[in-house]
Amino acid sequence: RRYTFRASKVMADRVMNHPLIEIIWNSTLQEITGKSIETTPIVNNNNNNAADQDDEHVDLDADTSSDDSEHSKIVTGAILKNVNTGETLALKVDAVFIAIGHTPTTSFLKGIVDFDPNHAGYISTLDKSTLTSVTGIFAAGDVADSVYRQAITSAGSGAAAALDAERYLSQEGLGNEAAEMEAELLRELLMDMNMVEDEDNGDLNAGGIYNVYEDAAARMGGVRESITGEL
Repeated sequence: RRYTFRASKVMADRVMNHPLIEIIWNSTLQEITGKSIETTPIVNNNNNNAADQDDEHVDLDADTSSDDSEHSKIVTGAILKNVNTGETLALKVDAVFIAIGHTPTTSFLKGIVDFDPNHAGYISTLDKSTLTSVTGIFAAGDVADSVYRQAITSAGSGAAAALDAERYLSQEGLGNEAAEMEAELLRELLMDMNMVEDEDNGDLNAGGIYNVYEDAAARMGGVRESITGEL
């Protein structure tokens, strides 16, 4: 789209000096062209089959599931448009790779949270955390990282944002993860013990109350007797 690279000078020089790379400036991709070829044997003596023509123009996104025979779609070219002159250029290529940009899509938060004044589009966070200038809004990943911008660092940042969000919810009384986990563990323990049901009469010991300490002591006593017997 431009006449220069946004990448570092080292990376830009490496691309511009590579003998197998041709750079086309000030252009955008308008269309990817291709053709459809048969993947099953065809008994046909006609050599003018349109599917075998290199110059066939087909929609690579079209649905061919209703065709009688199976087809494979391959790329044959790309059409570029010059952003200055409007002229188009057709290139013969065998593949097209789309590279995403480095500009964060954070425009929907303009006027809501503070942005990094030195890096346009990046959200400013507080004290190396994922907290933003607005309580309850957290920024993680590439939207707040103008240095590394890697998938693995974004994953770690996402985990940090989850922790910050959990702490915020707990402080606001909207969730208590520790208490909920403790209650869930207790429920699982009671289910495993089958509520300490008496096998004779089906009643619960101690009036239906399960004493985890008594149960632990009984288990330890059994282990101690077993060890003594082996010795």
